[in-house]
Amino acid sequence: MHHATSSNLSRRGVGDITTLTVREYLARSAPRRLLYRLYRHPLTLFVVGPLYQFLLLHRIPRGSPYRNREGWLSVVGTNAALATILAVTVLLLGWRTVVVGYLPIAMLAGSIGIWLFYVQHQFESTYWRHEPEWNFESAAFEGCSFYDLPGVLCWLTGHIGFHHIHHLAIKVPSYRLRAAYKAIPAFRQARRLGLRDSLWCWRLALWDEQRGKLVPFRDVRPRPAGK
Repeated sequence: MHHATSSNLSRRGVGDITTLTVREYLARSAPRRLLYRLYRHPLTLFVVGPLYQFLLLHRIPRGSPYRNREGWLSVVGTNAALATILAVTVLLLGWRTVVVGYLPIAMLAGSIGIWLFYVQHQFESTYWRHEPEWNFESAAFEGCSFYDLPGVLCWLTGHIGFHHIHHLAIKVPSYRLRAAYKAIPAFRQARRLGLRDSLWCWRLALWDEQRGKLVPFRDVRPRPAGK
C-alpha cells in the first residue's frame, strides 16, 4: 500500500511521514501549525518516533481478527517471540544489563531505521503529485532517492539505499539490488544522495507546490490576518 500511494498528495497516510503542502500549512490555525512543527522536529522524528513506531504501533494488531487472521497471527506471534527472548535474556543476564545494554542499542537501531526511510523520501527535489498527475514509475524514480552510502554501510543496511529500485520492483531481493542497478542503465537516473548531502534533509518540512520541492519552515511565513 505504501508503494502504491507513495508521493501521492491525494492518498497520503499509508507508511508515510506526514507531509503538508505550504498551502495546507498556512491554512491551519496557529495551534495546529505548532503541532505540525513539533511533529517534524528531529527529536520527535528520530528519538520519540522510533519508540512509538516499533515498541507500540507495530505491537498492536489492526482490523478484525476474523477478516485479517494472517495479520493478527503475524503480530501476535512476533510479540510472543520478542517477549520470550526478552524474558530469557533478563533471566540469564539480569534486568540491569538488558536496560543498559540492549535498550540503547535497540533505540539507536530504530532511529537509524527511521532516518533511512526519512531521507529516501524527504529530500529537496523529491516527487509529490495529486491523483490525476501521479505516476507509479515517476514516484519510484523521482520520489525515492538513491542513497549512495559507503560500501560497509550499504551492506549493513541491506542495500536499501537503492530505494528507487525497491519501490519499482519490490520482489528484487536486497542482495540483488546493486546488481540490478549496474545492469540496467535507466536505474542510474534516480536522484543520487550522498551521506554528507543527506545530513541537511532534516530541515525540510513542507512541499511547495509552486516551486516543486520540499522547503524548510524558515522559507514560509504565515499570512497576516485579513490577507
